[in-house]
Amino acid sequence: QELFNFTFLFFTDTDMKQYRIPLMICLVLAVMLLLYPRRSGFHYRYQTGRVWNYEALTADFDFPILKTEEQLRAEREQKSSGVLDYYRYDPAVLEQVQRSVAGVVPDTVKYVADRSLRTIYSKGVVSYLNSKGDQILVKRDKRVGRYPSGEVFMPSDAAERLQEDISERYPDYNVDSLFKAARIAAMLLPNMTYDPETTATIAREAYNYISPTSGMVYAGQQIVDEGELVTAEIAQMLD
Repeated sequence: QELFNFTFLFFTDTDMKQYRIPLMICLVLAVMLLLYPRRSGFHYRYQTGRVWNYEALTADFDFPILKTEEQLRAEREQKSSGVLDYYRYDPAVLEQVQRSVAGVVPDTVKYVADRSLRTIYSKGVVSYLNSKGDQILVKRDKRVGRYPSGEVFMPSDAAERLQEDISERYPDYNVDSLFKAARIAAMLLPNMTYDPETTATIAREAYNYISPTSGMVYAGQQIVDEGELVTAEIAQMLD
């Protein structure tokens, strides 16, 4: 009854007219705050390796499982360490080396030298092998493929292989003197060049192409049961 009398007086008394609009605004705001849905909080306390002491918890909605910073860091390190070095293959070098060697060796060994050079340069000759892994990436004939880094020749190794092939076919020939006099080792130019910029680009792409999530939890899926041990996987879903 008192509330009714106050309301009647509020809307009929002329002295209250100046307060009607501000009070009505406050009343509307108060009603809106009361009707506004409140967010439900996550009031559980848990720890990895401990028992879940609450009722079974089920997901109310779909949500992704975010990876931890440790997981992301480990994946980035793994991706970076697994990047293969990138090399470019130049087929024109073989012809240049063949002409140079053919101009200083006797006609009797030209065929063997030519065949040996083809084998050597098909594997690749590099002045500097940056790779520490078992494989490298080589762009060859507009295609990029994986090649065993252990089969690639350094110029000194290529000269040794060429000398061995000639000596095996002509054991009585003084190949060592020929190589020193004609300086054949200096003619064996690299036909594969390391490309640091492309290698760095590949490393950046591998580093950045890491998913921040490790899966999904769907609405209705049970996350943890009462009395269940909180594993690292369960804790990650709870987080």
